[in-house]
Amino acid sequence: MDNTYSTIKELVIEACISEGEFPPYEKLTSIVLRHFPSSKWQKTHYAWYKSKIKTGAISVPGFIGEANTPNAD
Repeated sequence: MDNTYSTIKELVIEACISEGEFPPYEKLTSIVLRHFPSSKWQKTHYAWYKSKIKTGAISVPGFIGEANTPNAD
């Protein structure tokens, strides 16, 4: 995951594809800040992206989000 990203959204999608699931907060935060050091990234951004991907509002090619798994809350 050493690509150059135009947006944090691109990075989040790639991280999900790479992980096969939505990455934990600490891991995704580390990746975001590595690629976007001046970002104001915080837990609310993480939760927003996770929610949008879970509900399918943000499409992740080949990714089966938590909403589609049998043990999802």
